Amino acid sequence: AHERILYEQLRKSTTAESQALLVPVIVPLAEEDAQLILQNREYLYSLGFDIDDFGDNSLAVRSLPTALRNENDIAPLLEQFAASLSAGGALPFEERCDRALFTMACKAALKAGVHSEAHDNIWIINRLFEDGSIKYCPHGRPVAKVFTKREADKWFDR
Repeated sequence: AHERILYEQLRKSTTAESQALLVPVIVPLAEEDAQLILQNREYLYSLGFDIDDFGDNSLAVRSLPTALRNENDIAPLLEQFAASLSAGGALPFEERCDRALFTMACKAALKAGVHSEAHDNIWIINRLFEDGSIKYCPHGRPVAKVFTKREADKWFDR
């Protein structure tokens, strides 16, 4: 559910809210990845990223979309974004970007089995109730299951 919420926030943003970082995060990348990110800097800026060339195939990330909170995920996010864009082949740019947003949301979302704070869980549940259209994660897996009273009764031998 969190993955889908983040994806929708990233996808719907035309000028995303961003959080400036006190200290830029320097991300070393493969030369091709660094060039691909820099070529798509305006698109990333529209999502809330502020990225500059730092030399030697490194990028300085100065701000992040507010939906993405963990600075430790920046390098894998950018690597996956570049991989998604380059692997698209004949796909239109918009579809390659959409797939890259799937990956960004996936990397930034809360993971199963990882402890999360109650306020984070409440935030996710509130977003699900506010937007009744969220039924599946970006990869197509359901985020909730509806079951009947009869099914629940069976669980408790009723």
